[in-house]
Amino acid sequence: RKEYSKTSAILLDSNGLPSAVRWQDEIDRVAANLLLFKNFLGTLTITGHTDDVSSDEYNLQLVLRRAEFVVSELVLRGSPAERFQASSQGEKQVLPRRTGENTDLYRARCRRVELVKIKK
Repeated sequence: RKEYSKTSAILLDSNGLPSAVRWQDEIDRVAANLLLFKNFLGTLTITGHTDDVSSDEYNLQLVLRRAEFVVSELVLRGSPAERFQASSQGEKQVLPRRTGENTDLYRARCRRVELVKIKK
């Protein structure tokens, strides 16, 4: 079981494959957009999701820490902390498995953090 103690240098795309985008660059882009549209946004929910490996309790805590990490990085880039809510779905909302998709790729796609913007 891999502990969430350090971040990966890269992001996975929506297919679960490594992309050329570093997570820092993506957070920078999201933070810039949040600041640009701050007058139109209300609460922002950052939700962590995971695969089916490990216990439900462990997964819920793991992805909550992931979501809180993303919130802290956005706050470091100028977004107000009170605008965010970090939450965890654990493995409650796994993605549908694609036909012929191998297990490692499927699990990689399931491990994600989603941002939901709520307009004012």
